[in-house]
Amino acid sequence: MKRWMWGLTTVFVALIAYPAVIDPDVRIGAANAYSRLWGRVFRPHILIVGDSISRAGHPWSYRLRTNPLGIQNIARDGYNTELIKLIVEQALAKRPEVILYMSGTNDVLHGHDKFGGFEAAYRTNISLAKTAPRLIVTLAPPTRSADWNLRLVALNSTAKKIAVEAGATVIDLWPKMVDADGLLHSHMTTDGIHFTGEGYAVWSEELRAALAKQ
Repeated sequence: MKRWMWGLTTVFVALIAYPAVIDPDVRIGAANAYSRLWGRVFRPHILIVGDSISRAGHPWSYRLRTNPLGIQNIARDGYNTELIKLIVEQALAKRPEVILYMSGTNDVLHGHDKFGGFEAAYRTNISLAKTAPRLIVTLAPPTRSADWNLRLVALNSTAKKIAVEAGATVIDLWPKMVDADGLLHSHMTTDGIHFTGEGYAVWSEELRAALAKQ
């Protein structure tokens, strides 16, 4: 391995090893930047495509019980389904074995679902991503807002139909994440949208089960 790669690996390990003294956002950003850099040298086994919920799942290698050098996270904060098409195109250029895909939350949060176009954008993304050997799709998760959730349910109905037709594995987090009022459990979210460690634990368990299936 080249000397510069050893140096970057040392920095990466240090960031992971000392979470108590490093700001979480710094660790997440550094880990994701490192994984993207590593991905330029080696073909990733698993590629994560999505928005800030996917991006903040660091360390995904730990959550998925997989080699940290074989997983790359190229999710982007604030991206809706239309913008995520750009990430899917990047993903295919890396020739991953598995793509973990999720989108839809920002379409609802920013009102893009009201203007139409979600179905066409989602269908395009899934069609592109399905060219990878394996595609695992997670439907947009619930939030703490009843209004947003009503729109997410409608959006997910469309998304699930498209993903199933494409032959993708589909994960629905709602049964394990909503409370008696149909809202995201308060202990699973930091702000009503993004996950706590407990929320990521639920999602990770579902992803590991899907990955274990041949």
